[in-house]
Amino acid sequence: MEERSVKRENAVAAYNVANDETKKVLVALLGEDFCKPKDIRERVKTLEDAISILGGDHPYVKHLTLYEQEMHGNVEKMEDISAFLKLRVITTALNEGWEPQFIPNEKRWYPWFDLYTQEEIDRMSDEEKKEVGLVLWGGSASSGSSCGLGLASSGHAFSNAHAAYGSRLAFKSEELADYAGRQFFDICADFCFKPEKPNAE
Repeated sequence: MEERSVKRENAVAAYNVANDETKKVLVALLGEDFCKPKDIRERVKTLEDAISILGGDHPYVKHLTLYEQEMHGNVEKMEDISAFLKLRVITTALNEGWEPQFIPNEKRWYPWFDLYTQEEIDRMSDEEKKEVGLVLWGGSASSGSSCGLGLASSGHAFSNAHAAYGSRLAFKSEELADYAGRQFFDICADFCFKPEKPNAE
């Protein structure tokens, strides 16, 4: 009798894209905890995972799909708008139905990012760069040096809205905000910051 092992990440990915009947089969074969971990962070590793969890009929998924279809190949496509639509889907999936009520004493969390100059980056060890999840691009800081973006921590409450993330993308816990900022770093960077475009010659 031949036996084959299944990686949990592959089982979760299969479960996320399966229809209801196939999900039942996967659960019967592998167990619900293996296919559908209770921790949402184990189920949402990619944008595609988030889309699958919400379903194609969810308004946020429809908005993203429509925008991507309309702007496909269009030079005027705005990456920050695309990133915002993606982050709405990701945030909603990770929050598992929780929505901010904007009431007194409610905590709403979001990733907090720092901008580093090339000089600061050069002084960092490889471990420090890995810790902040540094993303580098070919833009420039006000001093003219290359710059990078790193996740610093998580912040909460609307009073810090100047962090350029926005209350619509709030998370129900600090852990989820920290996870989203690290796991979906490139999308967050597209939304929060834009590299300086080179001058046309």
